[in-house]
Amino acid sequence: MPPANAISPQVKSYILNSQIADSDIPFVFFGIRTVKEVRCQPETCHFNKLPDELLEFIAKKLSFSDFVNFSATHTRHVSCLRSDHLIKKIFVSDKSITLLLSERADNKAKCYLRDLPWNGLQLTADSVVEAFPDSPEGKLGVAHFKSECLRRGQPLNGQQVSPDEVVQAYEAANATLELGHFKGQCHFRGLPLNGHQVSPIEVVEAFPDSPQGKLEIAHFKAQLCLRNERLGDQRVTPDEVVNAFPDSPEGKVGKARFKKQCCLRGLLLNGHQITPNAVVKDYQAAKAKLELAHFKGQCYFRRLPLNGHPVSPTKVIKAFPNSPKGKLELVCFKAELCLRNRPLCGQPVTPDAVVSAFPDSPEGKLEIARFKEQCCLRHRPLNGQLVTPDAVVKDYQAAEATLALVRFKAKCCLRGLHLNHQPVSPDSVAKDYERGGWLLERAYFYSQLELNAR
Repeated sequence: MPPANAISPQVKSYILNSQIADSDIPFVFFGIRTVKEVRCQPETCHFNKLPDELLEFIAKKLSFSDFVNFSATHTRHVSCLRSDHLIKKIFVSDKSITLLLSERADNKAKCYLRDLPWNGLQLTADSVVEAFPDSPEGKLGVAHFKSECLRRGQPLNGQQVSPDEVVQAYEAANATLELGHFKGQCHFRGLPLNGHQVSPIEVVEAFPDSPQGKLEIAHFKAQLCLRNERLGDQRVTPDEVVNAFPDSPEGKVGKARFKKQCCLRGLLLNGHQITPNAVVKDYQAAKAKLELAHFKGQCYFRRLPLNGHPVSPTKVIKAFPNSPKGKLELVCFKAELCLRNRPLCGQPVTPDAVVSAFPDSPEGKLEIARFKEQCCLRHRPLNGQLVTPDAVVKDYQAAEATLALVRFKAKCCLRGLHLNHQPVSPDSVAKDYERGGWLLERAYFYSQLELNAR
């Protein structure tokens, strides 16, 4: 089998192109699906006397990209080499192709979960599942998608996805690490498996005996500790959690995150309070600059001193790394300063300055919409005028954040805010949630309506 990276940019662009129908993907490279009769000049082809069976044998040893070139070159047998059956067989047997088909299916899943069209049409959950290839990567993608449908309450094949169905999907993909993750989610969310609640011991035993498995067990124990839950007959102590994290880069970051939670919650480690300085040292040792900046921001807002001195907003800003993610989070920190009326270098942070500082990226557009939503709900002016609910809706639409948009409409409904000069009805919000398959969100919205009515 050819290596997984033996693929041309042309093949990749075709497979990931949402405007090409799934059924046409294997054939678009040939211009036409099949050729009944093709003439050639035998003297130009070295394989002109080989039988079809031998040509097919040779073709099956090629990557799909090479197969396309091979069939185009040996034109006397193009009818044989372009048969639908042979093309499909070589197409799905190429490891690089199945990886790209899985990526294409993942893109479909993201569009479906965000209620976005695919090639101008609305996707169904069933069509997303069918798009995944019958490969290890495809089976894992199906399992992830089913898990997400369960979490969001979205139906599949006209029925709600059960936790047992997700477990079977992960088992079919032989994904023991992801299965351990899912069982942990079932435990914390109270979802039964085989009619029984999932115990913490079952979750721990589900993780593989590997470095990554041991890391995830430590993360799970950390959650048990922070929730004050038992593992077997004993409560999980902070000391036990810290000792469970492996001495690896990922383990050091996980340990620092856990110590941060202990510091903020006042939990003892080795009989002593964890100081903010100790957390800073752990993040520095893990070289987690972005998380260190976040923690310094929390220290500022919670008035926790570092090295005996209060943390200033300027020190927080200087802590963010000079990276796209760091720059985005820096502006988010400024947005928080603005919304909390906190000064920066003795000057107030204005909404105008925050909006202009966000980068022109998909993530930046989403954060602008979120910030404008807060300005709208808090009656904070932008460019000298109050932000209207309609303006927020347009920003969420520009960011293609469908779920966030529906949530904002729900807030408008609950607060009596108008959209397009009309009140937002509960039925319209509920239908938006149903259209996106967000049934759990719809149930939460109904509960808020009941609380408002009391």
